[in-house]
Amino acid sequence: MLGFLTGSTEDMATSDAFLAIFKKIFDIDNVGLKWSTVNIKNAPKNQSWRDRSAAQIEVDATEAKEKKLKVRLAEYFNTRSRDPTQNFLGTPMMFVPLKSGWQNSPQMSLRIRTQIIGQGAVVASLHSAVLDQVNLTNAIDSEGTTLLQSLIALPSIVTKSNKNGKQIVGRLFHSITPTEDSECYMVSYFAVNAPEASGVLGGREF
Repeated sequence: MLGFLTGSTEDMATSDAFLAIFKKIFDIDNVGLKWSTVNIKNAPKNQSWRDRSAAQIEVDATEAKEKKLKVRLAEYFNTRSRDPTQNFLGTPMMFVPLKSGWQNSPQMSLRIRTQIIGQGAVVASLHSAVLDQVNLTNAIDSEGTTLLQSLIALPSIVTKSNKNGKQIVGRLFHSITPTEDSECYMVSYFAVNAPEASGVLGGREF
C-alpha cells in the first residue's frame, strides 16, 4: 500500500476511467485503487465516524521505488492551489503516504489519524448524482479549456461559514469523476450545496 488520498470519493476508487487517467499522468504500469478503511488506533467513538474510508493506492513495490512515486505524488497532490485546473480532474486532494509499521509510530499514527478524520468529514458531507448524455472533455474555448474544467470551477452562490466563522462561498462541486461511458460522470457536492447543485445539473444546457 503506497498511501491514500484525502478528498477522494468512492466513485474515484471504483472507476476504471479514473484509474486509466491516473496511470497515464504518473506513468505507472502496475497500480490499483480501492475504497478501503484506513485502520487507526484510538478511533473516535462517534457512530458517524465509523466510515474511515479513502481511495488507497496499491503499486508494485519495485516500480514505486524506481519511479520515486511517493515523492512525485506528494509533489503533485500536496501543492495547494485554488485553481481547479491545477488539481487532479479539478478535485483538491492530498496524498498521505503509508510506511510499513506506521501504526507503531506515535508521530505517524497521529498525523495519519488527523488526515483520515478530515477525510471522514468530507465523505460524510457529500451527496452525489449522475450526469449523463454529455461529453465533458470537449473544449469550450480557444485555449482548450474543457467543459469539465469549466464545470468543476463553478462557484457556489450559497454563503457558508468556515471553521473560523469566516463567510465564504466556495465551489459548487467537489468532484466530477468519469465512468466507463464517455458521456456519463459521477458528480459529488457538499450537502449545503445540494439544492443549488441539483438545480444546475437538472437544468443544464451543455
